[in-house]
Amino acid sequence: PQKTSPSPGPQPSPGPQKTSPSRAAPEKGGPSERPLLGGNGKHRLEVNGIWEPAGRGGFRELVMDNHLIADDSEPVRIEVDKVGVVRTRMRDVPVWGWLADGQIIWEDGVTWRRFDAFVSGANTAPCAVAGRVPDGMWQHADDQTKNELIADGKLFRSGGRRRSAITHLGGNRFQVTARGKAMIAHFSGGKLEWEDGSVWIHVPRRPEKALKPGKEQRLAAQAAASTRAFQPAPRPQASPQDPPKAPPKAPPKAPPKAPPK
Repeated sequence: PQKTSPSPGPQPSPGPQKTSPSRAAPEKGGPSERPLLGGNGKHRLEVNGIWEPAGRGGFRELVMDNHLIADDSEPVRIEVDKVGVVRTRMRDVPVWGWLADGQIIWEDGVTWRRFDAFVSGANTAPCAVAGRVPDGMWQHADDQTKNELIADGKLFRSGGRRRSAITHLGGNRFQVTARGKAMIAHFSGGKLEWEDGSVWIHVPRRPEKALKPGKEQRLAAQAAASTRAFQPAPRPQASPQDPPKAPPKAPPKAPPKAPPK
């Protein structure tokens, strides 16, 4: 008799097959991922700086180290992706907008314009106006990797979590109290010369290119259209004052034709 190979025993059933996750759909009410707006070179997606909301009477918003800084709350993370979509939280509510051409257009139509309190030329140094140190970034002369931000008469440090008021002592002399220690600086020729010998140099920035007439309205319309595209259309609801509509009447049936004789 020939030897037969033993029949295989019961095979374990294969487990559930892993499928590649499908691409997540955009959030309801979120922005499109297509680049609608143009840019300003390599700095077109720079969100850090001082921003001026339109119609707020000189109010300023400060973004430092990609955090939105407010005097009455903790810094909130603000992010911008490669196509210019800005996302953050305001009053614990997620919001988004478009960043381009030196402004942010938020989903509700509010516009923030980049604010520059100074315009520096080749041989032009900023001036202390009305007893205030010019707003902007200040670089340590002995270490160019260290920068300080001054805005609205305050010195911001540690990502904006530390704010120290700058006091005008008269002339071009200013005082800052940090960590319980008062320090005095002399402002001259675009530099802050501190009493301990350190020097801060004002970092000039190019003014943003002005928008062409009508471009701001087009940008706002594009942002509003993107918002509507991701929101479901509301269902029409009958007004309580309108009487209920009667169902449509069926057309009368034609009498059957008599068969031909």
